Amino acid sequence: MKKNYTHTHPKINLRTEKDLLLFLNAKATKDRRYKIPRKLVSQKDVAYIRQNVHLDWKDYAYGGDSLKFESAAEKGKMTRSIKQNSCLDVVNRRLNASFRRVLDKHVPDVFYGSVSGRTHILAAKELTNGKKTVFLSFDIQKFFESISSNRVQRFFVKAGCTKEIADFLVSITCVPLGVKGLQKDKLSLARGFPTSPRLALWCTFEIFSKLNRILQKSFSHLFPKIVLYVDDIGISLKNPSEDEIVQIRDLVFELIESDKNGLSLTVHRDPPKFRVQKVEGRAEHLGVAIGKSKIAVGSKTVRNIAIVKNQLLSTNDKDERGRVLQKKRGLMNYRKTVTKNNL
Repeated sequence: MKKNYTHTHPKINLRTEKDLLLFLNAKATKDRRYKIPRKLVSQKDVAYIRQNVHLDWKDYAYGGDSLKFESAAEKGKMTRSIKQNSCLDVVNRRLNASFRRVLDKHVPDVFYGSVSGRTHILAAKELTNGKKTVFLSFDIQKFFESISSNRVQRFFVKAGCTKEIADFLVSITCVPLGVKGLQKDKLSLARGFPTSPRLALWCTFEIFSKLNRILQKSFSHLFPKIVLYVDDIGISLKNPSEDEIVQIRDLVFELIESDKNGLSLTVHRDPPKFRVQKVEGRAEHLGVAIGKSKIAVGSKTVRNIAIVKNQLLSTNDKDERGRVLQKKRGLMNYRKTVTKNNL
């Protein structure tokens, strides 16, 4: 049976404020495992947010490190933090939980990272492709900031929301570009909000579904595999020629950057953000080493394990050894998790 690579917009069909409140307060969102506040969203909360939507979030200063904060501002990549247990926090977490419940089952197979149960380890494992495999790794610049509020509104309208509901959902998931208070003319998806990874997926899924469709139709002889992990793209190909690698590289650049309908996506052109690797040379993607049919921890994890082992040999301080042992346990558990996916 021929596999179908086309995908359509899922529907959430929020036509009135009552629909929105039912959607946010659905019983399935009351799950302590995901640390979702128990408080229900009321009409008063919605009214408050309409009047004070930009009061309950701030720019995150990286634990007080002003240098990193200033560097992020210069790069245009500001992380936002919502005041805990505020109305905006409750609504965003409940909205994300409702997205998980309703939308995750419709996510195309190539997407990872913004979907329940689809980890970066599984994404790397999906790229295993046998002998003579070549891996292409891409990274999108300022991914969240490149998705405008118009694009987010477009998704909600296509998902069956009225313009009024779509505008409200945009107001609680998008923020002004740049440092808060200094730039308010353009809004984009908020880096750091609970809803952002899933919304980024659904606001761009048409592009990557089209990319996958072209790869499967035009380069089927290379047995292409593609995975998306937020803003990281991985493609594996079986025994491609140099010309075919260039063709696929240019296809990725052109297709991702061609959609200007509320998007301004740009793909990094140079290493280490863009890489071409061969399976024979210990290829890595998302920090995981990828072999012909198996995966292993990446070089950074290998180095960190060696460092903590040396630290244990060189220190006798009880408190320090406790901290190092805890770090070692975390690294070893991670290695075990990666290895388990080869079974």
